[in-house]
Amino acid sequence: MWCTVMPFETKHLTEQLLRGGGGDDERPLVCVSLPLEKRDRIVDVLIEQGWRPVSLAITGEEQMLNLRPPIAVIDRETDPKFSKKLLQQGCQIVKWCELNLPEDSQFSTVIPEYDPKGRIAAEHFAERGFTSVACVRWAAFDEVTSMYDTFTNRAEELGMRVSVYEWETENDGKWWERYKRHADEFGSWLEEQGTPIGIFAADDRLAAVTCMYCMDLGVEIPVEVAILGSGNHPGLCKTSPVGISAISMDEEEMAEQIVELLSRGLAGDKPSHVTYKPTGITLRESTDVLASVDRNVAYALRFIWANYYKNISVDDIAQAVELKRFELERAFRRELGRGAGEELRRKRMEVFVHLLLTTDKPVTDLCCLTGFFTPSHLFRMFKRVYGLTPRRYREKMSEGS
Repeated sequence: MWCTVMPFETKHLTEQLLRGGGGDDERPLVCVSLPLEKRDRIVDVLIEQGWRPVSLAITGEEQMLNLRPPIAVIDRETDPKFSKKLLQQGCQIVKWCELNLPEDSQFSTVIPEYDPKGRIAAEHFAERGFTSVACVRWAAFDEVTSMYDTFTNRAEELGMRVSVYEWETENDGKWWERYKRHADEFGSWLEEQGTPIGIFAADDRLAAVTCMYCMDLGVEIPVEVAILGSGNHPGLCKTSPVGISAISMDEEEMAEQIVELLSRGLAGDKPSHVTYKPTGITLRESTDVLASVDRNVAYALRFIWANYYKNISVDDIAQAVELKRFELERAFRRELGRGAGEELRRKRMEVFVHLLLTTDKPVTDLCCLTGFFTPSHLFRMFKRVYGLTPRRYREKMSEGS
């Protein structure tokens, strides 16, 4: 069983840690208390900076206090009593967190920018054809109201109807009773709103909770309800019963901001507060659909989006949803204004362009990965849409970034 409490004399261990494993190590020691998904990238940047990160999860609190680190990077899960003891030792602390709270005034903090999240969420649902969206939030938190306001304003600008649902944050210990009551309340609210609807959750945990309630109510995700989280925490988004699409944050900028604040702390500067930006959306199953009131079209879209990279045809799509080809085409044109074949090509091109700009794979390899088994056909289509060859488009976008 793993335990961070050392049941033996730690004097020699402290000396070894202060000296470094191989002898005298004069690099500044940094206490690191972060979740695993954030820790790896930040540790790499700390090492690049010439510092020596030591994980609190390994040393334990008592041993870390013996080391008297001059700087530390922590998160909201770090014990406030431990943080206070670090401050009393003169340690300069940078806290990565979701919100600036009054009790964090003694620290430098790095938090996400919230307004752009609201705009990105609204535009994501608009791109998928939703006309009804909702913001689902915790009732107890007013600190990120601007994100909800931005979401609402942008969604209304794009012609969508917007509603709000608030989850109560009760700690009465009666988890099951609370779950059933909330499920009934949420079900009644959802029935009033109608489907399809796009739901933007305040954070990934709330997105996962909303996902569970929908499944319990027999609501299909994403065909009837599409759910978008905020933060893109892998431990939540990837392990939810339905993979949660989420707004991703600029992890590189976050790491750089943390290092900058730690440097200022070493130089004796007063605590300050900075933000880092969202980069876009990591798409998973929970919003991987185009909104449609026609269930056959919705299921056909799911089939296309799940199989675009295969050598499939419109006949395969029609067979998958048990429709005749002309019935499928008529439903697609009525719902989306384009045929099933056009949607298949659009999806393939969308993924191709994304891979073109985010990987360094050869263009011919990307053709096979995205269902374009005849490169010359892709090149003609790409040049007709973008006015350039794929290779030149990649170079141009790289020059502009």
